[in-house]
Amino acid sequence: MTILFTTLCIEVFQFLVNFSVSGYLYSEGGNRAVDIDDVILNTAGGIVGVLTFIIYKKLILNKVIHTKVSTLI
Repeated sequence: MTILFTTLCIEVFQFLVNFSVSGYLYSEGGNRAVDIDDVILNTAGGIVGVLTFIIYKKLILNKVIHTKVSTLI
């Protein structure tokens, strides 16, 4: 949920900045386009990143901890 909220905040900020600068005339000098694809893909990427970290933490770090404990005994 935090990932989605962060992505939405960034997109709303881009929209407000672009609207205040150019009246949201993207083709006539606007800097950024606000697109739902950005929200979907950034959220999916954030979820993949969190899942990768969880898997890394469970697989790799547990092996390192068990190896250190067994060598100390």
